[in-house]
Amino acid sequence: MFKSIAAPTYNNNNSCIHKLDPRIKFLALLGLICASFCSILGLGLVFAITFLAIALGRISYAKILKALYSLKWLFIFGIIFHVFFTPGRYIFTGWRITYEGLYMGILISLRLALLIMNSSILMLTTSPIRLTQGLESMLSPLKRLGLPTAALAMMITLAMQFVPVLFSESHRLLMAQKARGIIIGEGNIIQKARNALVLILPLIIGAERKAENVALAMHIRGYSVKRTRSRLHPFKLYHKDYIVVAMVMLVMIISCF
Repeated sequence: MFKSIAAPTYNNNNSCIHKLDPRIKFLALLGLICASFCSILGLGLVFAITFLAIALGRISYAKILKALYSLKWLFIFGIIFHVFFTPGRYIFTGWRITYEGLYMGILISLRLALLIMNSSILMLTTSPIRLTQGLESMLSPLKRLGLPTAALAMMITLAMQFVPVLFSESHRLLMAQKARGIIIGEGNIIQKARNALVLILPLIIGAERKAENVALAMHIRGYSVKRTRSRLHPFKLYHKDYIVVAMVMLVMIISCF
């Protein structure tokens, strides 16, 4: 299970997508997802732009497909749920399977696929440091309300970076328990619960240890959310950033009207 879950990590290909401002990438992600929910035309346009971004970013299609395949049960559950619980015309007499449900299930699955694909593009083309700086810059207006935006941005980025680490650690622990003759998914409910504890407890302890190591490393380097930090490469919008903004706005307008 843990081995099949694919968490995308940053891959520096130095493409034009990698060089985009991270704030523009965040806004483009939100805008494209909103456009995909507006109309079928918007859904098609967003798919076209997504594949264009994959090509321009020189991203391996295998990584995108792996991210989609790792969540295949979510797509299957979404389709089955809508097929059986959406009222409409029955496909087969005596079965509660409707045309409208099948249509909605496929539509929701396509939108979910777009969300996963575009999120993967963001993670694969943006370094953790740029992600943190971009989030902090976007949340900066909330400083007037007294919110610690720098700490919040750092927490979100660290959480995203810990996901692949936890999956890797989970798979390592799972293989270690199998080598000892413990199969997590076998036996009755009580045995499965006991076997799961053998995996969960070391995972929690290991996660706490890694978090302490990260906190110690940040403290040694003098990191503090109370200090005003400067940037080696300050954010500046270029022509390609404005082109992306204009493209996303055009797609949103076409999708709504």
